[in-house]
Amino acid sequence: MNKKVSEKKPNELKPDPARACFLTTATVEAQGLPDDCEPLELARYLRDNKMKSKKELSAVDLYYEIAPEIVSRCNNDEWAVFWRDHLRKITALVKLGEYDLAKDLYTFATASLVNKKITHFSDVQLVDRVYQYGLNGIGQQWLPYWIRFGILKAALFVGLSYQSARLGFIKRKFARVLDV
Repeated sequence: MNKKVSEKKPNELKPDPARACFLTTATVEAQGLPDDCEPLELARYLRDNKMKSKKELSAVDLYYEIAPEIVSRCNNDEWAVFWRDHLRKITALVKLGEYDLAKDLYTFATASLVNKKITHFSDVQLVDRVYQYGLNGIGQQWLPYWIRFGILKAALFVGLSYQSARLGFIKRKFARVLDV
């Protein structure tokens, strides 16, 4: 029996081909690999089979909302760096079965791109959407935008600093695999 699209969970939905995906862009356009290459298949496996909590499913939904704007604001040099610093390592961890660390690195990489590319003061709708996801919309109705913006940027700074340090220590265990 086929499920209707509206009955499917968010990560069961296939993204609209017209909507850009930065994992695909970093792999296909910047690295010249095919869409069905091993790194993308591993990243999709992680997303479709290992990201099952409510928060993770919500993150996947947010990804599909914001990814097209991130793609439009990056160039191939930035995608090459994203590939080298993040996606290559994420897929190596998936191959090792280190799904939790792969998810953490995926979340960190995504948050880094969000911070750099779509949380400028003029990005009101995007900032509000990320604020709603990351801070559960606390005070969104009554706090002025400029305060919400400042809170979001501070939260991203603190969160990314913490995750960078934490992941740096954890990744030492896998340094040989991740620095190939």
